[in-house]
Amino acid sequence: MMTPKMSTSTNTKTASSLFTTLIFISLFLTLCTIALSAYIRLAQSGLDCKPWPTCYGQIGIAAEQQGITVLTKAGADMSHKGARVAHRLIASSLGITVTLILLLSIKRKLAGQPGLLAALFLMAATLFLAILGYNTPSRTLPWVTLGNLGGGMFMAALLWWLGQGSVGIQREPTTKPVAKVWAILALLLLTIQILSGAWVSANFAATACLSSLICDGYIPSGKNLADSISLFHQLSLDKQGSVLLPEQIAQTINIAHRMLALICATYLTLFALYLKNVNQSLAATAKTIWLFLSLEVLLGCASVYFQLPLTLVMLHNLLAAFLLLCIVNSWHHLYRQQQPQTYL
Repeated sequence: MMTPKMSTSTNTKTASSLFTTLIFISLFLTLCTIALSAYIRLAQSGLDCKPWPTCYGQIGIAAEQQGITVLTKAGADMSHKGARVAHRLIASSLGITVTLILLLSIKRKLAGQPGLLAALFLMAATLFLAILGYNTPSRTLPWVTLGNLGGGMFMAALLWWLGQGSVGIQREPTTKPVAKVWAILALLLLTIQILSGAWVSANFAATACLSSLICDGYIPSGKNLADSISLFHQLSLDKQGSVLLPEQIAQTINIAHRMLALICATYLTLFALYLKNVNQSLAATAKTIWLFLSLEVLLGCASVYFQLPLTLVMLHNLLAAFLLLCIVNSWHHLYRQQQPQTYL
């Protein structure tokens, strides 16, 4: 006969296992949502449309009139409508799993376990994205696109953070507290870089620098820089329904993204090298950072060289999420070494 003590222990382990399972299911759903959102956003902006690139940015014209190719070059047969249905189903499922995570986090908090604050932030991000999707669907508002992509990346990072904390991995201690500063700066730089990429897409500026990586003919201007980072402006459309964005501003947005990419890639390379020498546990994370960073840079360059094919640009978005998880993993590793009993 099972004693009450044994029963309580079994229930605790079961609840903890369910909590961890829900977190990683939610992470998978979040990554799927990020990929589908990228597909829908990029396809509707005109990537892979015909005739290219004049059809790009014709958001006031029906997709049928633009001649947008709704099949990716990998051969997937997902139409815009199918992608939207899949996106809504996955997003709805994600809302359910996040709600369950919050309820379990409350129960765990009452039992003296951590994780409630992160779960509250996770629910807040889910509600924010739901409200943003239903009430502000206009593609002429760049901050909506920025909020959608940024919110999805934030959720992925939080879920990975919660997941790492829930599995209770033993961490190898380090006597280098400065490593945490390195990790925070890496997370900050990568976040800015991801948002700058979203800003290119949100302003339909992707075709402004197709000729080369350095944007031939670009003339730097303080006014153009100020105008390019105006968060709450609304895009104008001409009579044909095409986005009207001054070429110099579009080029400034592109150049900013590429310069930030150079800075971010350089820093992350050095950061991974630093991690490799901190301890053996972080060496694996460092190698993963190098892998995803190399693929991300390669895809970015290939996207420009091949005139922004939809598949490559979508993968470029998704790889950014995986790279973000690597940085969060390193930050979590170092944070847990200093405070092993807490993870928000």
